[in-house]
Amino acid sequence: MIKKSTYTRAYEACEQFFAETGQMPTIDSIKPIIGVNSPSTISSAIKAWKNALSQIIKKDQGILPGVPASLTETVNALWQQALAEARQVFNERYDELQAQQKALATKEAVLNDETARIQQLLQLTEQKF
Repeated sequence: MIKKSTYTRAYEACEQFFAETGQMPTIDSIKPIIGVNSPSTISSAIKAWKNALSQIIKKDQGILPGVPASLTETVNALWQQALAEARQVFNERYDELQAQQKALATKEAVLNDETARIQQLLQLTEQKF
């Protein structure tokens, strides 16, 4: 029988731990599985395993190992629907705010015109008295 290295056993234990618990492996969680206390070797294996996992996730466009593709597709579809609805609500609200801003700008222009006329009338009144 070929004896596996501590690194290989730690790497494999990462997969086992993740599959069983759904949590990221730590040195403390891997030590009992492999029965070896070698923090630097275990740490190296964990880093390599996490890197490999990230490559799988990137390659599969977000599909996690062990998650059914139909669930991922459903979640993605739901997320896209939520984004579309959020964009629609945002755009509607944005348009409302733009209209309010335009109405306020018009009222401000009218107010400025009226203020200018009042100033002119005050000046005329002061000149007569």
